[in-house]
Amino acid sequence: RLGFVEGEIVDVDEVEKMLNAQQALEIISNNVLERISKGEPNPITTEEFIRRMKYVADKISLIESENTNVPKGGNKAGSSASGYYQFLGNPDYPQGPTQTAINRLNELSSSRRLNFNFNPNLTNEINTIRKNLDVSLGSRDTQDLLFYANIYEMPGSDKYLKDIAYGSDINKAGKNLYFKHHGMDTTSQLQLDATRKRANKYFGE
Repeated sequence: RLGFVEGEIVDVDEVEKMLNAQQALEIISNNVLERISKGEPNPITTEEFIRRMKYVADKISLIESENTNVPKGGNKAGSSASGYYQFLGNPDYPQGPTQTAINRLNELSSSRRLNFNFNPNLTNEINTIRKNLDVSLGSRDTQDLLFYANIYEMPGSDKYLKDIAYGSDINKAGKNLYFKHHGMDTTSQLQLDATRKRANKYFGE
């Protein structure tokens, strides 16, 4: 959980129990896989699910930023989007995508009996992102963790996550997930058309 305070003295044994981004990602991925695998006669492993999700996430990163860690205000549109996945971070919209992703990660870490803590480095990175609403200030592993947590906890995403895990066409499933839950947060028809074009480039028509 995001309760670590900078400068606080923490017992060494407790620090060893704290997770880095990759360890946290494995735990939350296992949690969502159990959720979407109910009724499946041959459930896939967490390792395989993460592999499939990484395939989709890498393509979304290409669509959003050409897989570049774009700083806040550094994209072509000059918007508040930042990082590999272009999370918007507008201080006038405190419950925007960046803050929502952090909230969802925090909820995952403290609920559903997951109950784990982040190590100090990860906690400090997330707090820096929260303070500046700039996801590019986090490492790639931290940005991946926020992206996955946001998707995993987004209402209605289970259908698309299940298609990624068990469906026959991962590109179609990934593109549907992207359109429904990450990439269409704009009212500009020009931007929508450009986004669809990039999605078709990386996921296929």
